[in-house]
Amino acid sequence: MVSQVSFDSAGDQPLLGVSFNPEGSAFTMRAGTNGEYECRIAYGYQSYINDSIEDGVVGLFTHPTHSESDVRPVELSFSDRTVGWLCTVGALTSDQHEHAQSPYFRRAAFMAIRHLLTNGRYTKVPRLSHGSEVSISDFFDDELSVLVLHKPSIAPHVSSACAEILPSLHQYGFIPVGSQNSSPMEVGKVATEMFANLGKKICLSPISRDVKFEDFTNQVFRQLLPSAPTPLLRFFIYYQLIETLLARIFNDRQSGTIMMMVPVKDNPVMVHPLIKKLQEDATEMKRMNLLFNNYCGAGANMVDLLPASNEFLRETGAKEKATVAEALYEVRNIIFHDLRRIPEKAMLHLKEVVEQMGYAVPELLIKFRIPDAAAEKAA
Repeated sequence: MVSQVSFDSAGDQPLLGVSFNPEGSAFTMRAGTNGEYECRIAYGYQSYINDSIEDGVVGLFTHPTHSESDVRPVELSFSDRTVGWLCTVGALTSDQHEHAQSPYFRRAAFMAIRHLLTNGRYTKVPRLSHGSEVSISDFFDDELSVLVLHKPSIAPHVSSACAEILPSLHQYGFIPVGSQNSSPMEVGKVATEMFANLGKKICLSPISRDVKFEDFTNQVFRQLLPSAPTPLLRFFIYYQLIETLLARIFNDRQSGTIMMMVPVKDNPVMVHPLIKKLQEDATEMKRMNLLFNNYCGAGANMVDLLPASNEFLRETGAKEKATVAEALYEVRNIIFHDLRRIPEKAMLHLKEVVEQMGYAVPELLIKFRIPDAAAEKAA
């Protein structure tokens, strides 16, 4: 939370609060020990003072192509209700987009500005003086993207940290603001084209409740990936998420097999195939196939990852593979165990693999489901 703001005449002053003046259609920021310093932040529209600031969930993101005129209602995948808005900072007070006069957008914009001024970390250092009038653009870069959600409409599926939908936003190229790295990750054409090809709304999908490692997912998409400047490092980070899913699969398969062993533990004939099943499930390639085919069923939606992976394999002298699971696992083996022998041209193809993983790995997190006992037994 911002605790101080700087006024030219008095230096840093404790921030006391942000209120709204309906008559002037502007926010008032008060600072100083006794509130002796204040400035106006222009808004130009009516207020929604009755809305609690706690009702809003607001996040800031970077995106290479998101424009001020591109304002979209936000839906969640399991509902056709609008639960929020996605726009740029500049669009919050602009009249140059089709939703500028929408009461629903204006309500969200009001909430976003109040939230950002009160609780956000400013991305610019505003030059304030007592009695001056500034704009939200003096505190935040106009080009930044703002996601504002109505908390009562998203609970309990999405938390205030938005960790559950960060992978879905990542698929469209939205990177959370906050990375301390001076050379943040490059957003590729796969993500930007996906965003450009959307309709007038954006539909976000929370990660599966069967994933069970939301804290790590939040860390990956909020901190680790945004500060990873090279495709090689991003591949490693993406694959950590895959390996965590593989561990979930092993635990699920192991517990199921052990339960099957208990009633037949004194029968070697029946125990032997179950022990063999445990050994097979311990192999990573077996679990990769299970991940794509049984636990996600998402392979058909990742067709572009297969040719990208095979192109990399060809350049390294390895054989092409028939499935996404096999190809990606072979790419992993070469990078993890034979990095020194990868030719420079193959590293150029790795960039395409990683761009495709930027869609595929979030898709795995979203679609991951523990199969029912009958389906699992058949596998």
